[in-house]
Amino acid sequence: MAALPDGTVLVLDHQLVQVLMLGPDGELLGTVGRKGEGPGEIQNPSRLVLPGDGRIGILQLYPAAIVFLNRDGTPAGRYEPESPSFLWMQVRMRGGVIAASGQIMGQMAEPGTSVERLRIVRLDGEGAIAATYLQKDKTTSWDPPVYDEAANWFAGQ
Repeated sequence: MAALPDGTVLVLDHQLVQVLMLGPDGELLGTVGRKGEGPGEIQNPSRLVLPGDGRIGILQLYPAAIVFLNRDGTPAGRYEPESPSFLWMQVRMRGGVIAASGQIMGQMAEPGTSVERLRIVRLDGEGAIAATYLQKDKTTSWDPPVYDEAANWFAGQ
């Protein structure tokens, strides 16, 4: 759920894969978005993000993307991380700047292990990476399972 400066409330309907636009009095003003793979269409929506330029951003879990729509429902851009297996952790938008953190689940580096890339980035208004603040690759052993909590964070960097 999110609120626009004019008092419009946006509610993400995960099941119907659309955004309900409600007036300040609760009246349904309309809906935008729909399930699909074409321009402006959404799969597996997670949350709303507002870039502050009038567009509505819908965070898509898989394949990872932020789908942007204008208030009239027309496509207004799309950001796709470098890997469809990117797992969003946090996304914030303000003044046309997108700050995102997440991880890329990698292939097995060797039997019994996996590699993840953890990163915190700033995206420009078009969704391209404008700055990488922190990034590290983490290898996890699964044979036997070993959990290293410090490896999951950027402590000491």
